[in-house]
Amino acid sequence: MEFIATSCVHSEIMKPRPNKEVLSFLDANSVLLAFPTVTEIMWGIENIRRAQRDKALKLTDALNTALRTHTYLDRMTPDVAEMLAAMLACKQLKDLWIGNPSANWPVFREHLTIAALSICLAVPVATMNMTAYARITEFFPLPGIYYPGQFRWHARPVAHPQLVSVAVGQHATNVLTN
Repeated sequence: MEFIATSCVHSEIMKPRPNKEVLSFLDANSVLLAFPTVTEIMWGIENIRRAQRDKALKLTDALNTALRTHTYLDRMTPDVAEMLAAMLACKQLKDLWIGNPSANWPVFREHLTIAALSICLAVPVATMNMTAYARITEFFPLPGIYYPGQFRWHARPVAHPQLVSVAVGQHATNVLTN
């Protein structure tokens, strides 16, 4: 099955003791590396480059291997931009894109961008961060949310008969019906 995997899923392959379930998931599925995921991983590497040069080089090699192994998804289209803009305008999700700038380690927030890609491409998200994507799907139903660390669906993929087209600006997207 095809998934857009978040940075927390891809980061497992770079850990000294990776989650075995996540590694099995990555081997068994078609995993897309989205632009925001790659950006978030590269940002993490840059943050440690000066203090831990050897570790940064090792992580860069692991990322380059992942980019050769998995499909790179660069689909930042006007549809995705429009969906992302709608999500950014949702006040209930504000904390998912505005971090605390005075924090010692600011959080890079790409959840909404990945969710917009997921909706526009009708591809489920694979993540270890169920909380953020569960909140997003309350307002913008995702085509599925999978937790590979426990081989468990939070929100199952939507079957075609359950899809309805909802206008978002000039573009339409598919959302769950009750």
